[in-house]
Amino acid sequence: MKNNNVIGIVAEYNPFHKGHAYQITTAKKLIGDSTILAVMSGSFVQRGEPALTDKWARAKMAIAGGVDLVIELPAIYACRSGQSFAQGALGILQATGCITHLVFGCETRTPEILQAMAQIKINTKELQSYMKLGLTYAGAMETLLNNKFPNYDKIIKSPNNILALEYYRALNTLKSSIIPLPILRHGAGYLDKNITTLFPGASAIREYILSKGVTKELIAALPRNVFEQLIVLQENQLLGIQNDKLTAILNYTLAKLEAASIAEHCDTSEGLENKLADNCNCTDFANLVNKIKSKRYPATRIQRLLCQLLISTPQVPFAATGDIAPSYLRVLAFNDRGRKLLKIMKASATLPVLTKLGKNIFTKYPDADFYNTLKTEITATNVYDILQGNGNYNRDYTTSAIYVSNQPKLLK
Repeated sequence: MKNNNVIGIVAEYNPFHKGHAYQITTAKKLIGDSTILAVMSGSFVQRGEPALTDKWARAKMAIAGGVDLVIELPAIYACRSGQSFAQGALGILQATGCITHLVFGCETRTPEILQAMAQIKINTKELQSYMKLGLTYAGAMETLLNNKFPNYDKIIKSPNNILALEYYRALNTLKSSIIPLPILRHGAGYLDKNITTLFPGASAIREYILSKGVTKELIAALPRNVFEQLIVLQENQLLGIQNDKLTAILNYTLAKLEAASIAEHCDTSEGLENKLADNCNCTDFANLVNKIKSKRYPATRIQRLLCQLLISTPQVPFAATGDIAPSYLRVLAFNDRGRKLLKIMKASATLPVLTKLGKNIFTKYPDADFYNTLKTEITATNVYDILQGNGNYNRDYTTSAIYVSNQPKLLK
């Protein structure tokens, strides 16, 4: 039975798989047949990598898998820490003015502990004291929380639980009335690369596709309509990027910038810009990351810095975008139910709702934060298209929100 609830989900759908479909069906079992709105990262994802395929293709697959409306999470949030990722995404969901519930995965049967942890006021000096011992930010936060919740140390070792904690924090910061609805994650662990397990993760599916292609072995892991779309994308050579281009562009970018300039274009700290500047002639992306990463600075942190460098420009240095609040709601795809929600949003939203961009978009919306956010997004799309070698340019101007009709039912 349909109701007036609108479920918000923050995701990357890189790619959409049956674990994502399970989350949607479980949420609907809990609160009824609600409309699903997903905030999804664009060309680059939070791990600090180019996405498997472009944002419009992934949004279409999300609609095929059970989402009704997909809104873009701008790169200035998607290419940052879990805290920025969550704050940006929740700011967007809040700005729609229509989200009643936030659904997210977790790996604990006691999510109320995460909610309690989110209420703790973080002592910055205490956190920094742990980091001075050589811990990463995440490690320092884990130590701080362990001291306050000594019997729950295993809970905050899970990446999904850490992100869930950031969602709770973001809701608190926004003083949001959105109801959190954590759903226990089922299936393979984050690092499990076996695609034959129950609900294999996106990382395992992605690595399989990039090494072996989209084959029948993936049918059990993906909704059939998503599998079929991936086959078409593969036939058109629209999965993955050309790694030699990524290496060349990164080497060129690092070679032309002094360390001080690197610090202006990405979120470095404590001399990381010097390490980046000293490694401007690496054989590939992984080689570069391995040279710079350390116990304190994990690979994902380095990867995010490199992606930030790729999409930073003299007009909008990426490091200058860290404190920008959401300034628009960019629609990537929708179905019939999503179209109805769009009509509601145009009355309820506190930010402009964009379904297409015109060349006069910055004249229409002259706000500086709007400009910096969208300009960075346009650059990210163009860089992605160059890395993929698909021949496209300025697609953000030429591609409108995609309407997907006759949504298929989810596979059981």
